[in-house]
Amino acid sequence: MAVLSVEELKKYITCELGMDEKQYQINGIDLRIDKVYKFVSFGSVFIEEVKLPPLEELKVEGLEGKQLYVLDKGSYVIEFFETIEVPSDAVGICFPRSSLLRAGCDLRTALWDSGYKGKSRALLVVHNPIVIEKGARVAQIIFIRTEKKADKTYSGKYQFEGIKK
Repeated sequence: MAVLSVEELKKYITCELGMDEKQYQINGIDLRIDKVYKFVSFGSVFIEEVKLPPLEELKVEGLEGKQLYVLDKGSYVIEFFETIEVPSDAVGICFPRSSLLRAGCDLRTALWDSGYKGKSRALLVVHNPIVIEKGARVAQIIFIRTEKKADKTYSGKYQFEGIKK
């Protein structure tokens, strides 16, 4: 297994708004925050069924020409600007940027399976209140090449999430 180069990764991480050169790192590509949601109620995870908790999109606050999310301690769901497309011979793994960690926040994601395509979401855990500008780079994604192409690629309920059809 090997980490895909940034040059190869550029084929699979795209954005209709365009990509910023600052997003291209040594071993991965930074993802930018687009939307922030707060949990309204509880969810449930059963053997045969998962019910996600309802979410409410937070409004950005304007200050000196910037669009800002002002976040208190708690858990939030964030959506990225970028569309992620995982090839059939790789898996995606995402990490918080160190500046986010140093500000007292953590980012949690699940594994992106081979064949997934969408504008993914992540869990933002705020341990220390923070102000985040819409479009700020908050995560870095890498793809790891698998030993062989997947026999079956992702086709679950999150396939094509956030992509206008």
